[in-house]
Amino acid sequence: MMYRAKSEALIRVYRDTLEKLNLENEKLDRLLNKLQNLLEKAAISRNGYAHGSWADMTRSGYVAVRSKSKNAGVIVRYIRYQKTDIELDILLIKKAIQKLEEFDDLYYESSQSMR
Repeated sequence: MMYRAKSEALIRVYRDTLEKLNLENEKLDRLLNKLQNLLEKAAISRNGYAHGSWADMTRSGYVAVRSKSKNAGVIVRYIRYQKTDIELDILLIKKAIQKLEEFDDLYYESSQSMR
């Protein structure tokens, strides 16, 4: 299973479980939506690094991160990674991990109160 599919599956499990336990409330729902957006951004960022064509980096620092075949030919998307961009991506991924742990703790506490 790919990284993005795993994060989407995790969000679905949370939503389904909250619904089955009747734990749906605005705060959990809002936090889950924010977490989903954050995980999606982290997945896009992570995939650029994981699947980038680093061996073919141009002299000016561009890395091919995605290619698609179309009728007009192959379309290649390049990203130029700079130190500040990489540092921001690291912060984004750390924030996603932190928010996931915070949500999971709140989710667990809420589910325990229902038992």
